[in-house]
Amino acid sequence: LTTAAGMFAWGIEHGHIAQNPFARVRLNTAPVRERFLSREEAGRLLDALTNLETKKGISGTFADAIRLLLLTGARKTEVLGLTWGEVDFGRRQIVLPPERTKAGGKTGERRIVLSPPALAILSRRRRSAAKDAEFVFPAAQGAGHATGLRRAFLKACEAAELEGVRVHDLRH
Repeated sequence: LTTAAGMFAWGIEHGHIAQNPFARVRLNTAPVRERFLSREEAGRLLDALTNLETKKGISGTFADAIRLLLLTGARKTEVLGLTWGEVDFGRRQIVLPPERTKAGGKTGERRIVLSPPALAILSRRRRSAAKDAEFVFPAAQGAGHATGLRRAFLKACEAAELEGVRVHDLRH
């Protein structure tokens, strides 16, 4: 029902149809699913990332991206698409322009304060990055930023023996 209602709403928005037959249908709200990592679970995840990175089980790019997600509470797209111009080392923060935030400019730019461990990750990546690099987490091949984090994240969760954890849960 939700998918069909969404399709009809899209059709109205784009001028393809005049009415939404689902307009009066009461849709169930999706259950809110929150999962919080305990300190012990977060520690296991960090240890698993280090072990997998050392054994070349996942790339350093994905390991650092997952670490930064855990340390900042940022969204996956905010971290993977992070550019060096958005990192303010002097003020120890990430400054995302409105178009890069979920609110899409309704609340202005988003500032994410960097803890010392998060700042250390970014500093290390800056030292090893190419001089003309745009992205903090560049794609392994071609231009743009890294994609495909989910597979590395699932591998890390398996190694850390974490169940029911999504990338989004790192925001909590």
